[in-house]
Amino acid sequence: MGIPATYHSEDLNEQPSFLLSLPTELVERIACHADDAFPKERPLSRLRSTCKQLCNQVSPEFAKRYLSEPFIMMSRYSLQTLIAICEHPIFGPYVRKVRLQAFPQFVRQARNTNRFLKTVASHLRYYPNLLRLNPRVHADVKSIVEEDALLRSSGEAIELLSTAFRSLATYQTPIVLVSETYGVSEKAEAQEQALSPPIGHNARIMDPLFEIRSRTGDDNADCTPALLYLIRAVSKTGCNVTGMNIHHCDAIGLGSFSGLPLSSDEAELLCGIRNTSITIDGAYHNPETVGCLKHFLAHVKNITQLRFHTFCHVQHRDFQCVHLGHLLRPTYLPKLQSLKLDGFVTSSKDLKGFLARHKGTLQSIDITNIMIFDDWAKDGPLSEMFAWIRDELTLKRVLIGGIYAVLEDEVLRCWTSRVPWHVGNLELEGESEIQSGLTDLCDEGKRLKKLFMLEENPCSTEPEVPTFAAMAGLSEEDFIDNWCYDGLRRSDDGNVD
Repeated sequence: MGIPATYHSEDLNEQPSFLLSLPTELVERIACHADDAFPKERPLSRLRSTCKQLCNQVSPEFAKRYLSEPFIMMSRYSLQTLIAICEHPIFGPYVRKVRLQAFPQFVRQARNTNRFLKTVASHLRYYPNLLRLNPRVHADVKSIVEEDALLRSSGEAIELLSTAFRSLATYQTPIVLVSETYGVSEKAEAQEQALSPPIGHNARIMDPLFEIRSRTGDDNADCTPALLYLIRAVSKTGCNVTGMNIHHCDAIGLGSFSGLPLSSDEAELLCGIRNTSITIDGAYHNPETVGCLKHFLAHVKNITQLRFHTFCHVQHRDFQCVHLGHLLRPTYLPKLQSLKLDGFVTSSKDLKGFLARHKGTLQSIDITNIMIFDDWAKDGPLSEMFAWIRDELTLKRVLIGGIYAVLEDEVLRCWTSRVPWHVGNLELEGESEIQSGLTDLCDEGKRLKKLFMLEENPCSTEPEVPTFAAMAGLSEEDFIDNWCYDGLRRSDDGNVD
Protein backbone atom coordinates (compact mmCIF):
# COMPACT_ATOMS: atom_id res chain seq x y z
CA MET A 1 0.00 0.00 0.00
CA GLY A 2 1.46 3.34 -1.02
CA ILE A 3 1.91 6.08 1.51
CA PRO A 4 0.71 9.49 0.31
CA ALA A 5 3.69 11.82 0.24
CA THR A 6 1.88 15.16 -0.03
CA TYR A 7 -1.57 16.59 0.47
CA HIS A 8 -3.14 19.66 -1.07
CA SER A 9 -3.16 22.37 1.54
CA GLU A 10 -6.85 23.12 1.04
CA ASP A 11 -8.02 19.65 2.05
CA LEU A 12 -5.21 18.77 4.47
CA ASN A 13 -7.50 18.73 7.50
CA GLU A 14 -10.09 16.59 5.72
CA GLN A 15 -7.66 13.98 4.39
CA PRO A 16 -7.84 10.85 6.61
CA SER A 17 -4.60 9.39 7.84
CA PHE A 18 -3.37 6.40 5.85
CA LEU A 19 -3.23 4.53 9.20
CA LEU A 20 -7.02 4.50 9.37
CA SER A 21 -7.27 2.19 6.38
CA LEU A 22 -4.90 -0.39 7.85
CA PRO A 23 -5.98 -3.45 9.87
CA THR A 24 -6.00 -2.93 13.63
CA GLU A 25 -3.27 -5.54 14.15
CA LEU A 26 -0.94 -3.69 11.79
CA VAL A 27 -1.71 -0.33 13.39
CA GLU A 28 -0.82 -1.82 16.78
CA ARG A 29 2.50 -3.12 15.45
CA ILE A 30 3.36 0.26 13.92
CA ALA A 31 2.43 2.05 17.13
CA CYS A 32 4.50 -0.36 19.24
CA HIS A 33 7.50 0.07 16.97
CA ALA A 34 7.21 3.86 17.19
CA ASP A 35 6.84 3.69 20.96
CA ASP A 36 9.96 1.54 21.26
CA ALA A 37 11.94 3.84 18.96
CA PHE A 38 10.92 7.06 20.74
CA PRO A 39 10.18 6.11 24.38
CA LYS A 40 10.44 9.66 25.73
CA GLU A 41 7.88 11.01 23.26
CA ARG A 42 5.45 8.12 23.94
CA PRO A 43 3.85 8.04 20.47
CA LEU A 44 1.14 5.69 21.72
CA SER A 45 -0.23 8.40 23.94
CA ARG A 46 -0.17 10.93 21.10
CA LEU A 47 -1.85 8.55 18.66
CA ARG A 48 -4.70 8.05 21.13
CA SER A 49 -5.42 11.78 21.05
CA THR A 50 -5.34 12.00 17.23
CA CYS A 51 -8.84 10.75 16.50
CA LYS A 52 -11.46 8.37 17.87
CA GLN A 53 -10.67 5.52 15.49
CA LEU A 54 -6.94 5.51 16.25
CA CYS A 55 -7.73 5.86 19.92
CA ASN A 56 -9.76 2.65 19.79
CA GLN A 57 -7.08 0.85 17.81
CA VAL A 58 -4.06 1.65 19.97
CA SER A 59 -5.70 1.88 23.41
CA PRO A 60 -5.27 -1.85 24.21
CA GLU A 61 -1.53 -1.65 23.60
CA PHE A 62 -1.39 1.63 25.52
CA ALA A 63 -3.09 -0.08 28.46
CA LYS A 64 -0.70 -3.04 28.35
CA ARG A 65 2.33 -0.78 28.35
CA TYR A 66 1.41 1.97 30.76
CA LEU A 67 -1.58 0.96 32.88
CA SER A 68 -1.05 -2.73 33.62
CA GLU A 69 0.71 -1.99 36.93
CA PRO A 70 -0.69 1.28 38.36
CA PHE A 71 1.32 2.64 41.31
CA ILE A 72 -0.87 4.62 43.71
CA MET A 73 -0.66 6.54 46.97
CA MET A 74 -3.02 6.44 49.91
CA SER A 75 -4.69 9.66 48.78
CA ARG A 76 -8.20 10.33 47.50
CA TYR A 77 -7.07 11.57 44.09
CA SER A 78 -4.76 8.59 43.56
CA LEU A 79 -7.37 6.05 44.67
CA GLN A 80 -10.05 7.63 42.48
CA THR A 81 -7.66 7.45 39.54
CA LEU A 82 -7.22 3.73 40.21
CA ILE A 83 -11.00 3.31 40.15
CA ALA A 84 -11.19 5.13 36.81
CA ILE A 85 -8.54 2.81 35.34
CA CYS A 86 -10.19 -0.36 36.65
CA GLU A 87 -13.68 0.67 35.51
CA HIS A 88 -12.52 1.64 32.03
CA PRO A 89 -13.79 -0.94 29.48
CA ILE A 90 -10.40 -1.08 27.69
CA PHE A 91 -7.91 -0.32 30.47
CA GLY A 92 -9.48 -2.43 33.21
CA PRO A 93 -8.98 -5.88 31.63
CA TYR A 94 -5.24 -5.23 31.26
CA VAL A 95 -4.51 -4.44 34.93
CA ARG A 96 -2.24 -7.16 36.33
CA LYS A 97 -0.73 -5.51 39.42
CA VAL A 98 -2.00 -2.95 41.89
CA ARG A 99 1.00 -1.27 43.52
CA LEU A 100 0.24 0.70 46.67
CA GLN A 101 2.78 2.97 48.32
CA ALA A 102 3.99 1.15 51.41
CA PHE A 103 3.83 4.01 53.90
CA PRO A 104 1.17 6.63 54.65
CA GLN A 105 2.08 10.07 53.42
CA PHE A 106 3.12 11.57 56.71
CA VAL A 107 1.74 10.68 60.12
CA ARG A 108 -0.58 8.16 61.69
CA GLN A 109 -3.20 10.36 63.32
CA ALA A 110 -4.21 13.99 63.33
CA ARG A 111 -2.82 14.29 66.87
CA ASN A 112 0.66 14.18 65.32
CA THR A 113 -0.11 17.03 62.94
CA ASN A 114 1.06 19.90 65.13
CA ARG A 115 4.34 18.18 66.01
CA PHE A 116 4.91 17.37 62.37
CA LEU A 117 4.18 20.92 61.23
CA LYS A 118 6.62 22.34 63.78
CA THR A 119 9.31 20.11 62.35
CA VAL A 120 8.34 21.15 58.82
CA ALA A 121 8.67 24.81 59.80
CA SER A 122 12.14 24.22 61.24
CA HIS A 123 13.29 22.54 58.03
CA LEU A 124 11.70 24.86 55.46
CA ARG A 125 14.82 27.01 55.42
CA TYR A 126 16.46 24.15 53.51
CA TYR A 127 13.80 24.40 50.78
CA PRO A 128 13.60 28.02 49.55
CA ASN A 129 12.16 26.87 46.23
CA LEU A 130 9.27 25.25 48.06
CA LEU A 131 8.49 28.49 49.87
CA ARG A 132 8.63 30.47 46.63
CA LEU A 133 6.44 27.88 44.96
CA ASN A 134 3.68 28.26 47.50
CA PRO A 135 3.71 31.05 50.11
CA ARG A 136 0.86 29.29 51.93
CA VAL A 137 2.87 26.10 52.30
CA HIS A 138 2.03 25.75 56.01
CA ALA A 139 -1.69 25.71 55.34
CA ASP A 140 -1.27 23.35 52.42
CA VAL A 141 0.85 20.91 54.40
CA LYS A 142 -1.64 20.97 57.26
CA SER A 143 -4.46 20.25 54.83
CA ILE A 144 -2.56 17.34 53.27
CA VAL A 145 -1.71 15.82 56.64
CA GLU A 146 -5.23 16.10 58.02
CA GLU A 147 -6.85 14.78 54.84
CA ASP A 148 -4.44 11.85 54.81
CA ALA A 149 -5.31 10.94 58.40
CA LEU A 150 -9.07 11.31 57.83
CA LEU A 151 -9.01 9.22 54.66
CA ARG A 152 -7.56 6.27 56.55
CA SER A 153 -9.33 6.63 59.88
CA SER A 154 -12.79 7.01 58.31
CA GLY A 155 -12.53 3.80 56.30
CA GLU A 156 -12.92 5.69 53.03
CA ALA A 157 -9.54 4.46 51.76
CA ILE A 158 -10.57 0.81 52.07
CA GLU A 159 -13.92 1.54 50.42
CA LEU A 160 -12.26 3.25 47.45
CA LEU A 161 -9.84 0.35 47.06
CA SER A 162 -12.72 -2.13 47.27
CA THR A 163 -14.55 -0.29 44.50
CA ALA A 164 -11.54 -0.69 42.23
CA PHE A 165 -11.15 -4.38 43.07
CA ARG A 166 -14.84 -5.07 42.46
CA SER A 167 -14.36 -3.76 38.93
CA LEU A 168 -11.34 -6.01 38.42
CA ALA A 169 -13.31 -8.97 39.74
CA THR A 170 -15.62 -8.80 36.73
CA TYR A 171 -12.72 -9.69 34.43
CA GLN A 172 -11.33 -12.50 36.65
CA THR A 173 -7.83 -11.79 35.38
CA PRO A 174 -5.00 -12.82 37.75
CA ILE A 175 -3.99 -9.87 39.94
CA VAL A 176 -0.85 -9.33 42.02
CA LEU A 177 -1.01 -7.02 45.05
CA VAL A 178 2.15 -5.03 45.77
CA SER A 179 3.12 -3.04 48.85
CA GLU A 180 5.97 -0.90 47.58
CA THR A 181 8.25 1.86 48.79
CA TYR A 182 8.72 4.67 46.28
CA GLY A 183 11.85 3.81 44.30
CA VAL A 184 12.18 0.20 45.53
CA SER A 185 10.99 -2.30 42.96
CA GLU A 186 11.86 -5.60 41.35
CA LYS A 187 15.34 -5.90 39.91
CA ALA A 188 14.01 -7.06 36.57
CA GLU A 189 11.77 -4.04 36.07
CA ALA A 190 12.81 -1.20 33.83
CA GLN A 191 14.72 1.51 35.65
CA GLU A 192 12.16 4.19 34.87
CA GLN A 193 9.35 2.02 36.21
CA ALA A 194 11.26 1.14 39.38
CA LEU A 195 11.79 4.83 40.12
CA SER A 196 8.46 6.14 38.85
CA PRO A 197 6.44 8.02 41.47
CA PRO A 198 2.90 6.94 42.34
CA ILE A 199 -0.13 8.47 40.66
CA GLY A 200 -0.84 11.89 42.17
CA HIS A 201 2.70 12.44 43.44
CA ASN A 202 3.82 16.08 43.14
CA ALA A 203 7.61 15.88 43.23
CA ARG A 204 8.16 19.57 43.93
CA ILE A 205 6.03 19.46 47.07
CA MET A 206 6.03 15.81 48.14
CA ASP A 207 9.70 14.90 47.89
CA PRO A 208 10.93 17.60 50.30
CA LEU A 209 8.16 16.67 52.73
CA PHE A 210 9.12 13.00 52.55
CA GLU A 211 12.65 14.00 53.49
CA ILE A 212 11.37 16.14 56.34
CA ARG A 213 9.21 13.28 57.54
CA SER A 214 12.20 10.98 57.68
CA ARG A 215 13.78 13.33 60.24
CA THR A 216 10.75 13.71 62.49
CA GLY A 217 10.79 10.32 64.11
CA ASP A 218 7.39 9.49 62.62
CA ASP A 219 8.71 6.45 60.75
CA ASN A 220 7.29 4.35 63.58
CA ALA A 221 3.86 5.70 62.77
CA ASP A 222 1.28 3.50 61.11
CA CYS A 223 3.25 1.79 58.36
CA THR A 224 0.80 -1.09 58.11
CA PRO A 225 -1.96 0.11 55.81
CA ALA A 226 -0.48 -0.53 52.38
CA LEU A 227 -0.32 -4.28 52.95
CA LEU A 228 -3.25 -4.58 55.32
CA TYR A 229 -5.52 -2.26 53.33
CA LEU A 230 -4.90 -4.26 50.17
CA ILE A 231 -5.85 -7.47 51.96
CA ARG A 232 -8.96 -6.01 53.60
CA ALA A 233 -10.13 -4.21 50.48
CA VAL A 234 -9.85 -7.20 48.17
CA SER A 235 -10.95 -9.99 50.53
CA LYS A 236 -14.71 -9.65 49.89
CA THR A 237 -14.68 -8.60 46.24
CA GLY A 238 -14.10 -11.95 44.52
CA CYS A 239 -11.04 -10.55 42.75
CA ASN A 240 -8.71 -13.25 41.41
CA VAL A 241 -5.59 -12.49 43.47
CA THR A 242 -2.73 -14.89 42.71
CA GLY A 243 0.31 -13.02 44.02
CA MET A 244 1.43 -10.66 46.76
CA ASN A 245 4.73 -8.78 46.61
CA ILE A 246 6.53 -6.73 49.24
CA HIS A 247 9.09 -4.18 48.09
CA HIS A 248 10.13 -2.23 51.18
CA CYS A 249 13.21 -0.49 52.47
CA ASP A 250 12.52 -2.43 55.64
CA ALA A 251 9.89 -4.63 57.26
CA ILE A 252 8.36 -2.15 59.72
CA GLY A 253 5.03 -2.40 57.93
CA LEU A 254 5.10 -6.15 58.26
CA GLY A 255 5.67 -5.75 61.97
CA SER A 256 2.36 -3.93 62.40
CA PHE A 257 0.67 -6.43 60.11
CA SER A 258 1.92 -9.40 62.14
CA GLY A 259 0.28 -8.11 65.30
CA LEU A 260 -3.22 -7.77 63.86
CA PRO A 261 -5.87 -10.50 63.65
CA LEU A 262 -7.21 -11.46 60.23
CA SER A 263 -10.81 -12.26 59.38
CA SER A 264 -11.70 -15.61 57.83
CA ASP A 265 -12.04 -13.93 54.41
CA GLU A 266 -8.63 -12.32 54.73
CA ALA A 267 -6.97 -15.53 55.89
CA GLU A 268 -8.60 -17.40 52.99
CA LEU A 269 -7.30 -14.79 50.56
CA LEU A 270 -3.73 -15.23 51.80
CA CYS A 271 -4.00 -19.01 51.63
CA GLY A 272 -4.89 -18.63 47.95
CA ILE A 273 -1.73 -16.68 47.07
CA ARG A 274 0.44 -18.68 44.68
CA ASN A 275 3.52 -16.48 44.22
CA THR A 276 5.36 -13.99 46.41
CA SER A 277 8.27 -11.65 45.74
CA ILE A 278 10.04 -9.89 48.61
CA THR A 279 12.59 -7.09 48.21
CA ILE A 280 14.28 -5.72 51.34
CA ASP A 281 17.12 -3.25 51.88
CA GLY A 282 19.87 -5.12 53.69
CA ALA A 283 20.60 -2.16 55.95
CA TYR A 284 17.50 -3.13 57.92
CA HIS A 285 18.40 -6.76 58.55
CA ASN A 286 17.59 -7.52 62.17
CA PRO A 287 15.74 -10.16 64.20
CA GLU A 288 12.52 -8.14 63.98
CA THR A 289 12.67 -8.19 60.19
CA VAL A 290 13.09 -11.95 60.21
CA GLY A 291 10.20 -12.40 62.63
CA CYS A 292 7.90 -10.26 60.50
CA LEU A 293 8.77 -12.14 57.32
CA LYS A 294 8.29 -15.51 59.00
CA HIS A 295 4.84 -14.40 60.13
CA PHE A 296 3.95 -13.25 56.63
CA LEU A 297 5.17 -16.49 55.00
CA ALA A 298 3.14 -18.48 57.50
CA HIS A 299 0.00 -16.79 56.12
CA VAL A 300 0.89 -17.40 52.46
CA LYS A 301 1.87 -21.00 53.13
CA ASN A 302 0.42 -22.33 49.85
CA ILE A 303 2.68 -20.37 47.52
CA THR A 304 4.36 -22.28 44.71
CA GLN A 305 6.87 -19.53 43.83
CA LEU A 306 9.03 -17.54 46.24
CA ARG A 307 11.50 -14.85 45.20
CA PHE A 308 13.62 -13.02 47.76
CA HIS A 309 15.86 -10.14 46.74
CA THR A 310 17.98 -8.02 49.05
CA PHE A 311 20.49 -5.37 48.07
CA CYS A 312 22.55 -5.05 51.24
CA HIS A 313 25.82 -5.41 49.36
CA VAL A 314 25.02 -2.56 47.00
CA GLN A 315 24.17 0.33 49.29
CA HIS A 316 25.59 -0.87 52.61
CA ARG A 317 28.76 -2.74 51.80
CA ASP A 318 30.11 -2.59 55.36
CA PHE A 319 26.91 -3.58 57.10
CA GLN A 320 27.06 -6.80 59.07
CA CYS A 321 23.89 -8.35 57.68
CA VAL A 322 23.62 -11.93 58.87
CA HIS A 323 20.12 -12.02 60.31
CA LEU A 324 18.15 -12.83 57.17
CA GLY A 325 19.83 -16.21 56.87
CA HIS A 326 17.80 -17.26 59.89
CA LEU A 327 14.64 -16.85 57.82
CA LEU A 328 15.31 -20.19 56.14
CA ARG A 329 15.61 -22.24 59.32
CA PRO A 330 12.03 -23.11 60.35
CA THR A 331 10.22 -21.99 57.20
CA TYR A 332 8.24 -24.69 55.42
CA LEU A 333 6.05 -24.07 52.38
CA PRO A 334 4.43 -27.41 51.46
CA LYS A 335 3.67 -26.50 47.83
CA LEU A 336 6.84 -24.60 46.93
CA GLN A 337 8.03 -25.41 43.40
CA SER A 338 10.24 -22.46 42.45
CA LEU A 339 12.78 -20.69 44.69
CA LYS A 340 14.77 -17.59 43.75
CA LEU A 341 17.32 -16.09 46.15
CA ASP A 342 19.18 -12.98 45.01
CA GLY A 343 21.57 -11.01 47.21
CA PHE A 344 20.72 -13.30 50.12
CA VAL A 345 22.93 -13.83 53.18
CA THR A 346 22.89 -17.25 54.82
CA SER A 347 24.96 -20.33 55.66
CA SER A 348 25.29 -23.50 53.63
CA LYS A 349 23.72 -25.40 56.53
CA ASP A 350 20.60 -23.23 56.62
CA LEU A 351 20.26 -23.20 52.84
CA LYS A 352 20.69 -26.95 52.60
CA GLY A 353 18.18 -27.46 55.41
CA PHE A 354 15.59 -25.32 53.62
CA LEU A 355 16.09 -27.20 50.35
CA ALA A 356 15.87 -30.54 52.16
CA ARG A 357 12.49 -29.63 53.66
CA HIS A 358 11.18 -28.90 50.17
CA LYS A 359 12.88 -31.68 48.19
CA GLY A 360 9.53 -33.31 47.46
CA THR A 361 8.09 -30.27 45.65
CA LEU A 362 10.97 -28.11 44.35
CA GLN A 363 11.40 -28.09 40.59
CA SER A 364 13.45 -24.94 40.00
CA ILE A 365 16.06 -22.99 41.98
CA ASP A 366 17.79 -19.68 41.16
CA ILE A 367 20.61 -18.81 43.55
CA THR A 368 22.44 -15.64 42.53
CA ASN A 369 24.70 -13.12 44.28
CA ILE A 370 24.41 -14.82 47.64
CA MET A 371 26.92 -14.64 50.48
CA ILE A 372 27.62 -17.76 52.53
CA PHE A 373 29.01 -17.51 56.06
CA ASP A 374 31.02 -20.73 56.42
CA ASP A 375 34.45 -21.93 57.37
CA TRP A 376 34.49 -23.61 54.00
CA ALA A 377 38.27 -23.50 53.61
CA LYS A 378 38.55 -26.46 55.98
CA ASP A 379 35.93 -28.91 54.81
CA GLY A 380 34.35 -27.39 51.71
CA PRO A 381 30.65 -27.34 52.76
CA LEU A 382 29.66 -25.44 49.60
CA SER A 383 30.98 -28.24 47.40
CA GLU A 384 29.20 -30.72 49.64
CA MET A 385 25.97 -28.74 49.42
CA PHE A 386 25.94 -28.59 45.62
CA ALA A 387 26.86 -32.26 45.45
CA TRP A 388 23.89 -32.93 47.72
CA ILE A 389 21.64 -30.82 45.45
CA ARG A 390 22.84 -32.88 42.50
CA ASP A 391 22.22 -36.22 44.22
CA GLU A 392 19.11 -35.57 46.32
CA LEU A 393 16.91 -33.06 44.48
CA THR A 394 14.91 -33.80 41.35
CA LEU A 395 15.03 -30.46 39.56
CA LYS A 396 14.01 -29.33 36.09
CA ARG A 397 15.97 -26.07 36.14
CA VAL A 398 18.94 -24.67 38.06
CA LEU A 399 20.57 -21.23 37.87
CA ILE A 400 23.71 -20.64 39.95
CA GLY A 401 25.57 -17.33 39.77
CA GLY A 402 27.71 -15.16 42.01
CA ILE A 403 28.34 -17.36 45.07
CA TYR A 404 30.58 -15.77 47.69
CA ALA A 405 31.92 -17.06 51.00
CA VAL A 406 33.01 -15.29 54.17
CA LEU A 407 35.21 -17.16 56.64
CA GLU A 408 34.02 -17.56 60.21
CA ASP A 409 37.26 -16.15 61.61
CA GLU A 410 36.75 -12.79 59.88
CA VAL A 411 36.46 -10.01 62.47
CA LEU A 412 33.93 -8.16 60.32
CA ARG A 413 31.91 -10.72 58.42
CA CYS A 414 30.41 -8.57 55.71
CA TRP A 415 30.13 -8.27 51.94
CA THR A 416 33.50 -6.53 51.58
CA SER A 417 35.29 -9.48 53.20
CA ARG A 418 33.83 -11.97 50.76
CA VAL A 419 35.79 -14.51 48.73
CA PRO A 420 34.39 -15.53 45.33
CA TRP A 421 33.45 -19.20 45.18
CA HIS A 422 31.68 -19.17 41.83
CA VAL A 423 31.46 -16.38 39.27
CA GLY A 424 29.37 -16.08 36.15
CA ASN A 425 25.97 -17.68 35.57
CA LEU A 426 25.51 -21.41 35.26
CA GLU A 427 22.05 -22.14 33.82
CA LEU A 428 21.06 -25.79 33.56
CA GLU A 429 17.89 -27.48 32.31
CA GLY A 430 17.02 -31.16 32.21
CA GLU A 431 18.20 -33.99 34.44
CA SER A 432 21.38 -34.92 32.56
CA GLU A 433 22.52 -31.32 32.10
CA ILE A 434 21.91 -30.55 35.77
CA GLN A 435 23.83 -33.64 36.89
CA SER A 436 26.79 -32.82 34.66
CA GLY A 437 26.79 -29.09 35.43
CA LEU A 438 26.66 -29.50 39.21
CA THR A 439 29.45 -32.06 39.07
CA ASP A 440 31.59 -29.55 37.21
CA LEU A 441 30.58 -26.86 39.69
CA CYS A 442 31.91 -28.89 42.59
CA ASP A 443 35.24 -29.37 40.82
CA GLU A 444 35.32 -25.70 39.95
CA GLY A 445 34.80 -24.89 43.60
CA LYS A 446 37.98 -26.74 44.54
CA ARG A 447 39.94 -24.84 41.93
CA LEU A 448 38.45 -21.53 43.02
CA LYS A 449 39.36 -22.31 46.61
CA LYS A 450 42.94 -23.00 45.61
CA LEU A 451 43.06 -19.80 43.56
CA PHE A 452 41.48 -17.35 45.97
CA MET A 453 42.89 -18.65 49.24
CA LEU A 454 46.43 -17.93 48.04
CA GLU A 455 48.22 -15.48 50.31
CA GLU A 456 50.41 -14.17 47.52
CA ASN A 457 49.41 -11.61 44.92
CA PRO A 458 46.19 -12.70 43.17
CA CYS A 459 47.72 -11.43 39.93
CA SER A 460 50.35 -14.16 40.03
CA THR A 461 50.95 -16.54 37.16
CA GLU A 462 48.54 -19.17 38.50
CA PRO A 463 47.22 -21.09 35.47
CA GLU A 464 43.68 -20.83 36.86
CA VAL A 465 43.47 -17.06 36.32
CA PRO A 466 42.91 -17.20 32.52
CA THR A 467 40.49 -20.09 32.96
CA PHE A 468 38.31 -18.34 35.49
CA ALA A 469 38.52 -15.02 33.67
CA ALA A 470 37.16 -16.71 30.55
CA MET A 471 34.48 -18.41 32.61
CA ALA A 472 33.38 -15.04 33.99
CA GLY A 473 33.39 -13.50 30.50
CA LEU A 474 36.03 -10.93 31.52
CA SER A 475 39.55 -10.03 30.51
CA GLU A 476 42.23 -11.17 32.95
CA GLU A 477 42.76 -7.59 34.13
CA ASP A 478 39.04 -6.96 34.65
CA PHE A 479 38.68 -10.33 36.34
CA ILE A 480 41.37 -9.43 38.86
CA ASP A 481 39.90 -5.94 39.44
CA ASN A 482 36.30 -7.13 39.78
CA TRP A 483 36.70 -10.40 41.65
CA CYS A 484 39.95 -10.12 43.57
CA TYR A 485 40.33 -6.55 44.72
CA ASP A 486 37.22 -6.37 46.91
CA GLY A 487 37.70 -9.77 48.49
CA LEU A 488 41.45 -10.01 49.04
CA ARG A 489 44.26 -7.67 50.02
CA ARG A 490 46.81 -7.10 47.33
CA SER A 491 50.38 -7.62 48.34
CA ASP A 492 52.61 -4.58 48.49
CA ASP A 493 54.91 -5.93 45.79
CA GLY A 494 52.09 -6.88 43.43
CA ASN A 495 52.23 -6.03 39.78
CA VAL A 496 48.80 -4.34 39.77
CA ASP A 497 48.69 -0.56 39.74
